[in-house]
Amino acid sequence: MLDHGVNVALGGDGYTYDLYQELGFGVIMQRIREKDPRVFSGEQIRRFAFENPGNLGKRLFGVQLGMLEPGAAADIVLVDYQEPTPITGSNFLSHMTSAFSGKVTDVIVNGKTVVRDRHCTQIDEEKILAECKVQADQLWKSLD
Repeated sequence: MLDHGVNVALGGDGYTYDLYQELGFGVIMQRIREKDPRVFSGEQIRRFAFENPGNLGKRLFGVQLGMLEPGAAADIVLVDYQEPTPITGSNFLSHMTSAFSGKVTDVIVNGKTVVRDRHCTQIDEEKILAECKVQADQLWKSLD
């Protein structure tokens, strides 16, 4: 699809709650499908993870996403990552797709910190998680 100009963008479907895992799954699934560990190049990963979601966001919401420059929405994700091998321009995306998962510490969206030290700043996480447990229990009981 990418080779034919389709604006494929990374998104989550609830299978995991970690977009780095989603991206890693996307890479692995393409390599399994093609039976070739060399497919899904760094350039395709970059477009899939950064450029295409930004283009989609601009088309849907009218604001430039996916880059840090004047006029663009300033969204930044910080990760706590101790690299096992040196990070270079040619292997950065491999580090991102295989090892960043679960290491997000802070998220800034349009200049506002929405995650600080691994905790959401805009919601009451404990209250929401408690309600999720109640709802999950009710759902499972309704399936019996």
